[in-house]
Amino acid sequence: MTKTNIKIAPSSVISYGGLDCIVLDVEQDKILVLAKESIGNMPFDEGNSNNFPKGTLCKYLNGEFIKTLKANGADTSALIPTTIDLTSDDGLKDYGETTQKIFLLTCDMYRKYRSIIPNLDDWWWLATAYSTESNGYAYGARFVRSDGCLRVSSAYLGRTGVRPAFYLKSSILESLSPSLSEFTTEELLKEVLRRNAESTETE
Repeated sequence: MTKTNIKIAPSSVISYGGLDCIVLDVEQDKILVLAKESIGNMPFDEGNSNNFPKGTLCKYLNGEFIKTLKANGADTSALIPTTIDLTSDDGLKDYGETTQKIFLLTCDMYRKYRSIIPNLDDWWWLATAYSTESNGYAYGARFVRSDGCLRVSSAYLGRTGVRPAFYLKSSILESLSPSLSEFTTEELLKEVLRRNAESTETE
C-alpha cells in the first residue's frame, strides 16, 4: 500500500488536501475528480443569480476553498484551469463558458458520469442554470437530489450542498494518498505489519 501502488481509474477514491474525491475520468495528462461528500450547504449566489461565475459560490471555491486545500497540504499548482459550458438546461447560450480551477459539474457532465457517482444523502448544486435572465429566469439553478434526480432551486437558498470538481495534473499522482476506504482490512493489516517490521529494523 505505497504511493506508487495507487490504482487510478474511474470510481477510485483519492485524497487531495484532506478532501476525499471520486475519480470521474482519467486522461493522458490529467484526471477529473469530484468531492465524495458535500463540503457543506451554501447558496449558489447570495444575490440570487444563476450565472455560475458571477455567483458567491464560484468566488468562494476559487478563493477561500483553494486556500483551505493548500493549508491542508495540497499542491495547488496541480489544479488545471478548466473551461465548462454554461448552456442552460433549456439550451440557451447566454452565459457562454467560464474557466475556473474549481467548478461544479454541469448537467451534461453529471449525466456523462452518473453511473459512477453514487447517490448522496444530501442535495448538491450543479453549475447549470434552469434557464437564463433573458428568458425571465435569472435565479433558478439546477441541483441533484438525494435520489440522483435533477431539480431546480432559487440560487439564494442555502440549503443545498456543494461538491467541488476539478482537474489535476497526472504528475501529482505519486504524491497523493489513496483513501483508506480503497483498501480491505487485510491490506491495511499487512501495511501496518510491514511498517512495524521496517521500524524494528532501523532501531
